[in-house]
Amino acid sequence: YATLIGALVLSRMVEDGALSEEILAAARAALWLTQVWPALGEAIERRWSDRGARAQWIAAQIAQAGARLGGRHWTVRHPAAWSAAEVDALRSALAGSAAAGSTLHGDAALAIGLVIDADGARLDSRPAALLADRAAVQARLLAAIVTGRGASAGESGP
Repeated sequence: YATLIGALVLSRMVEDGALSEEILAAARAALWLTQVWPALGEAIERRWSDRGARAQWIAAQIAQAGARLGGRHWTVRHPAAWSAAEVDALRSALAGSAAAGSTLHGDAALAIGLVIDADGARLDSRPAALLADRAAVQARLLAAIVTGRGASAGESGP
């Protein structure tokens, strides 16, 4: 209700000449981001819960780790609740990467995402890590709206 009133007030300010169309568009985007932010955690959870999307997520994280961490030995933490088949799928995905001999560890504290460590560097795809830089996430959301794509050009990931 408050968001609707805010939008009406902003529209009225444009009609009265107090705000430009550009400022109104920015204010509407800010309101939209405020509304969407709480749902992002649920969207991440739904993506992880979908087997096909999870496989894409894992492949993207392995590719990012290869680019950022190189061929060093990786320690890959995954949810401890995974079945042997899921762990084998992760092992297979890693076999084609720069860190084929990685060490895998089931982590009881990990429910969604992977954590890849190599020589003190970390690539973390847990929801808290993915949403840690709120300004960057919001910028990517706005870019996705403007470009009509789910991620900024040239980027891939969870």
